[in-house]
This record gives sequence, C-alpha cells and structure tokens, in this order.
Amino acid sequence: MCVIPVSDKTEASTIMRLKKGIVEDPAHLNRSWLAEKQWIVVPRESAGHFDEVYANAIATAFGQLEASLIFAAATEDVGEPSCYAVTTSKNGLLALSFECAH
Repeated sequence: MCVIPVSDKTEASTIMRLKKGIVEDPAHLNRSWLAEKQWIVVPRESAGHFDEVYANAIATAFGQLEASLIFAAATEDVGEPSCYAVTTSKNGLLALSFECAH
C-alpha cells in the first residue's frame, strides 16, 4: 500500500506537532517561516494535490534524497486520519493526492 493512515494517536500527535511554526491557525502557511527558510509557495487551484507531472518531479527529488517514505500532515482540521505515511514514488504521491482531495 502506498498511503497508510497513521492511526496510533501518539504517533499522529507527534507528526502533527512537526508542523508547529510552519502553519498558523486556522490553516495558513506562516509567511515569516517561509521567508526565513527562503521557500516559495505556489498556490494550486485544484482539488488534487499532485498531477502526474508534479508527482513524477517530486518523486524524483525524493529519490535523489534517498527518502522512500514521508509523513503527510493535514494543514487544516480534516478529522481522522490527519496524517499518513506515504511512499515517495509517483504512485504513492498520486494516491495521497486522491486520498486527500476535497
């Protein structure tokens, strides 16, 4: 399976705490944090998070980092599950996009 909901409440809480400083309530990225890290955010007008082109590019980048598994945490209150373990393959990222589309 490419996308696995994190169901253990302790693990999920630990993962969700990692977004502290990055996300401001209710669900906005912290511009100061982004500027400090010199990150650029490009808004997407799509119900999905990744299309095939982006998923392939991101999967390639994770491959170069030798990262085969990541955790995805919701930036807004979505209920349970709020985070997932995701394989960094193109298929894993597309599965996450499908799972979390709204």
